[in-house]
Amino acid sequence: MSRSRSRDRDRKRKRSRSPERRSRSSSLSSTSHRRLKKEKKGKRRDETSAERAARKERKREKKAWKEEKRKKKEGGGGGGAEWGKYGVISESDIFEKEAEFRLWLVEERFINPETLPKSKEKELFRTFVEDYNTATLPHSKYYSLASHSAQLSALRMGESLVSTSETYDARADEEALRKSFRRERKDED
Repeated sequence: MSRSRSRDRDRKRKRSRSPERRSRSSSLSSTSHRRLKKEKKGKRRDETSAERAARKERKREKKAWKEEKRKKKEGGGGGGAEWGKYGVISESDIFEKEAEFRLWLVEERFINPETLPKSKEKELFRTFVEDYNTATLPHSKYYSLASHSAQLSALRMGESLVSTSETYDARADEEALRKSFRRERKDED
């Protein structure tokens, strides 16, 4: 007899709701919550195959979106801002990055740096420093104006740009391999 009572108590404990679940459904009574679940289940039974496929596709898209968001948050996703990707500067670097900062003021903020008071200039440079360090400036020329100018002049001279991206390019790798084989054949002949 005592065993059956303890079993009943264990069952009741398992069935009782946790505090989190209680707080979530506090606005709905348990009977209305069950009724809503049944209605939703009934609607799914009446679904056509196209509606079911569309629902599953939405679910898949939502899952992919959440996964992408999680990867960005962890820093593993592409296109995310990286701290110090182009170097780390501080407010004391205002004279070293003056050209980039002035270009950013004119092109992005539409502010004439000649008419800017010193206090406002320091405040805007803090914003520039934050964007620089987090690699969120809109263009690479704001990180290094000299290298950007060199690239532009190389383009004007007709030279091809060397890819500076860190991604793997399979076609370029295959082309390099082909060229090395051709050189080896020429050396053998």
